[in-house]
Amino acid sequence: MMRRLVILLALALPVSLSAQSQDSTGPLFPIFVDGVSGGIQYRSALKIIPTTPGTPPMNCTLTQRGPSSALSAPLVGVGGYLYTTDVFDSVGSLASTTLIYLSQLLPWELLRSQGTGAQGTGALESGYASLACPSSVHTELQVSLFNLQGAKLGETSVPPATLGTSFEFLINTQDGTRLAFSLVNDSGVGAFNAGQFEVIARDQYNYVATSQTYSLGAYSQYTSFVDELPGLGLPPNFVGSIEIVGVAGGNNYVLGLQYTGQVFATLSPVVRSAPLPLQHF
Repeated sequence: MMRRLVILLALALPVSLSAQSQDSTGPLFPIFVDGVSGGIQYRSALKIIPTTPGTPPMNCTLTQRGPSSALSAPLVGVGGYLYTTDVFDSVGSLASTTLIYLSQLLPWELLRSQGTGAQGTGALESGYASLACPSSVHTELQVSLFNLQGAKLGETSVPPATLGTSFEFLINTQDGTRLAFSLVNDSGVGAFNAGQFEVIARDQYNYVATSQTYSLGAYSQYTSFVDELPGLGLPPNFVGSIEIVGVAGGNNYVLGLQYTGQVFATLSPVVRSAPLPLQHF
């Protein structure tokens, strides 16, 4: 399930970055992908532009995290410079960091992964990424698809995710539409005992149709189609809303993906600081 969804998400999702062993305070993208799967190569590109003209030179740190090991996709800058990554262990979660230096000679940067995948083997790897800069920057992630001959098949652009506690999507499955999400807990909460998050499905009258609780550890990502979540049992031809209530005390970010046939679109949820009230029949 996870592998197939990652391939679908790669068509349209973003990534985030974390600073060293601390929680991320900058832009974060819940999906970051690099490598080859099913005859398609996935590459991620991150744009970084200071928002204030004349910003002095500064160092930014890009952090990549994977589900079981440090995501460390090699990155090349706009001028062909190869950025190295350093792997570290933070609260039992491996991460890799890349230092990016912006100056008057390099006032902005466009970092591109090469599609070489896990440890250069080409195998598709996915995770999330975050960026930390001392001054305000505009960031945007692009995910591009190529065939094995190097021809571009498509690409999409995604903004950073928003920090919150409750994330709500509307969904109508009557035309075959499927909703997927990627939830990131970018914090040390759940380092020893995995934190809990909840998925709640409500009908069009806002009554709870079904709900289920799942586990998510520190600095981790959970990605799934809603209709494939264990124990949720989404009703057939469901029309309503899906609320994802993040890990209590964690730094929660969510990105959605709508999939109808061969058409993909990224979705930004309604983000709230508290869960919605529960209404039962």
